[in-house]
Amino acid sequence: TMQQILFSKIGKAHMVALQYLVKIKGLDFTISDFARNTKMTRAALYKIWKDFLDNEIIIKTREIGLAKLYKLNEKNEVTKAFLNLYKKLLIKMVENKEKEMEVLA
Repeated sequence: TMQQILFSKIGKAHMVALQYLVKIKGLDFTISDFARNTKMTRAALYKIWKDFLDNEIIIKTREIGLAKLYKLNEKNEVTKAFLNLYKKLLIKMVENKEKEMEVLA
């Protein structure tokens, strides 16, 4: 499946993180929020965090006290490509479900 191909190329932790980022697109979050909502350990999260920052997939938006807030960088070309791919995959999954429903009807 497409998901298996993506996992093999970038890793499951990256995919879990990217899927979460798509869900909260436009919203600020802390590392703690991110870890809690993705159910990732901090150790796993820190392994991918640097990749995301270095490649500007996420950007730091502001600091409130000691908390640093980040968000998905929707201006990044890689992010745009991923969002486009994600949208196409969702459309394909819906189309497949609709075909299954037609067969069952």
